[in-house]
Amino acid sequence: MVGKVQESRSQGQTAIPKMLTVSFNKKIVKPGSSAEEKCQAKGDPKPKYIWKKDGNVLSTDAPYNINPNTGVIKIKSVTLASGEGRYQRLAQNNHGTASSGFWEKLNETIPVAATIAHHL
Repeated sequence: MVGKVQESRSQGQTAIPKMLTVSFNKKIVKPGSSAEEKCQAKGDPKPKYIWKKDGNVLSTDAPYNINPNTGVIKIKSVTLASGEGRYQRLAQNNHGTASSGFWEKLNETIPVAATIAHHL
């Protein structure tokens, strides 16, 4: 689910990222299937996206396909090792970070309600 944020600021004003991705719906993640999630945020300058799993930054190596510009993560052929764990999505620019997280089980995704934004 994606929320819309309205914001007004004068030209040239900077802003820390604000997370627009509000929550995850429960879904079934079957072994061997692919999974895709996205992180959407707004900020000035435009934020870059980082994904973490169990506290570690995920690389773009297989089985993960991560686009730092769009915030999309794809997990190819989900296994217990590649899919299950606590995920955190971060949107960062030089003014701060916005983050939110969720737990993913091999058979379902459980949303975490809290979204945290803070200054670096």
